[in-house]
Amino acid sequence: MDVLPTAFEMAGATVPDNLDGASLLPLLRGQTDQLHDEFYFYRGEDLWAIRSGPYKLHFRTQSAYVGDKPVDHDPPPLFHLLHDPGGSYDIA
Repeated sequence: MDVLPTAFEMAGATVPDNLDGASLLPLLRGQTDQLHDEFYFYRGEDLWAIRSGPYKLHFRTQSAYVGDKPVDHDPPPLFHLLHDPGGSYDIA
């Protein structure tokens, strides 16, 4: 969703107000290390996770192995990705 606003800015065009996303140019130029305060991870219409700052909350996960089914989490595990980049230790 951020590719189109980035292309608009690179071309020197005005990004329409109704366009979802943000330009990645500040990130690509090293002017910032984060564009969004929160990021929502969807597959289709299903919300799988939310990242806010260094925290990531997983509602559903699925391994990369073919044939493995998604796993719903209740309660969802919470990870501090700066301290635990691999998401191994649930701090919830």
